[in-house]
Amino acid sequence: MRRLVALLVLIASVSATIQLVTPKHIALEPLGTLEISPVGPGHDIVLKFQRKVGGYVWDSVRIINTIDPDWQTASYSDYKYIYYKIHVPPNKPSGRYTFQFEIRDNEGLEDPETAVAQVVVTHNQDELLEVLPMPASATGYAAENFSVGFKLHNKALSQASYEVTSWVKELPSLGNTTIAHRFMGGEASSVSVPVAIPEEGHYTLVAHVWSKDNPTISKTVSTHLLIRPTFRSKLRSIGEGFPLVPLTMAPFYALLGVFGW
Repeated sequence: MRRLVALLVLIASVSATIQLVTPKHIALEPLGTLEISPVGPGHDIVLKFQRKVGGYVWDSVRIINTIDPDWQTASYSDYKYIYYKIHVPPNKPSGRYTFQFEIRDNEGLEDPETAVAQVVVTHNQDELLEVLPMPASATGYAAENFSVGFKLHNKALSQASYEVTSWVKELPSLGNTTIAHRFMGGEASSVSVPVAIPEEGHYTLVAHVWSKDNPTISKTVSTHLLIRPTFRSKLRSIGEGFPLVPLTMAPFYALLGVFGW
C-alpha cells in the first residue's frame, strides 16, 4: 500500500504530521486528522501542505465535503507549499467543524490524497485571549507624550485581530484612542497605549480590549498615572495666573519652542 506523509501545519503556531492515504485505503487505515482548537469567531486559519513529498509533487488542495456557505476560503501556493486559508464567520456558533481536504497534481498522474482538519470554534473569551495587567503605576510629564505597556496573549490557534481602546478616566474631554493589533496563533505581544496629559496630577489610565468580530471579547485593565510638572508647564501656569505675564514671557516661550520644549 502506497502511503504519503505530508506536513499540514498551522502557520507560526502549531505543526503536526498527517498521514494522507488514498480514499480506497480509508477502510484499512484511519484517515489522518488534525484538531485545531481553540479558534475564535472572525479568526483566520492558514494551513500549509508540503508540495513535494518523496517523488511526488502536488499542485492544488480543495475541500471535498459539504461545509456551510458562510465559511470563506482561499488557496494559494509557492514553490514549496500549498496554503489554504479558512476565515471563521463572526457569527459562527461554538462547535466542532470538519474540513476534508483533497490534494492532487494538475496533470492527474497520481491518485488524490486526503486529510481532515477539525476546527473547534468557541466564544469563551478566556479560552481565546489572555490580557496581562498593566503595571501598578506609571509616571509621565505634563504635556509630553509617553506610553504605558501591557501584554496580550492570543491563546487561539488562529490569527486574530483585537482593538485596544484607551482613555483617561478623569479627563473625558481628551477622548478615546483605539489601536488595532493583529496576532498570529498562540502569539503573545506587548501593546503600547499612548498617553498625553496637559496638566500635572494623579490620573487613571483605562484600556479596553475588544474585538469587532466577537462581541464576547471584553477585557479591561487600568493603572495609576502620576503626571509631574515640566519647566514649560510651570511657566505656563505662572502666565495663566498673572495677566501681564503672557506678554512679558512671550520671548521665553519662543526660546523654549526652539529647543523643542
